[in-house]
Amino acid sequence: MSGSGQGGWPPPSGGGGGSGGGGWPPPASPPPGAPPPASPPPASGGGAWPPPAGGAPPPPGGGYAPPPVQAGASGKAVTALVLAIVSWVFCGFIASIPAIFIARSELGAIERGESSAAGKGMAQAAFWIAIINTVCTCLGTIGYIIFFAVMASQSPGSFQGF
Repeated sequence: MSGSGQGGWPPPSGGGGGSGGGGWPPPASPPPGAPPPASPPPASGGGAWPPPAGGAPPPPGGGYAPPPVQAGASGKAVTALVLAIVSWVFCGFIASIPAIFIARSELGAIERGESSAAGKGMAQAAFWIAIINTVCTCLGTIGYIIFFAVMASQSPGSFQGF
């Protein structure tokens, strides 16, 4: 094999080695489309080395996944709103008083960060609906009591129109 260099490669076109700057054999380079060579591990700790397959860096926090995020309102906020709405339709302050306590409890949990903030509007709505229902029910009950007390105090002859 005349005219070939080491390993069956033809010599570079600029002449053979020495002062020409090319040198033989040519420096090793990865083929086109190949991934770049791996970099050395980081100087400070804080991750798995070598990186996991697929080239993705390790997750932050030593490999622990963050806690799941609640997307919607909590069950307490939903319960408070259902009780507040039911109190208007069926049972007055019997359902609205528990709705007030449940809604206040949920709002406190949201402020402390113990519950999802997605339920804040629902808990506030439940609280105010239940408060308004309680006030209206109490005023209505007082009105009925006054009405029947006035009617009972009237003389029997004054009810001729009824």
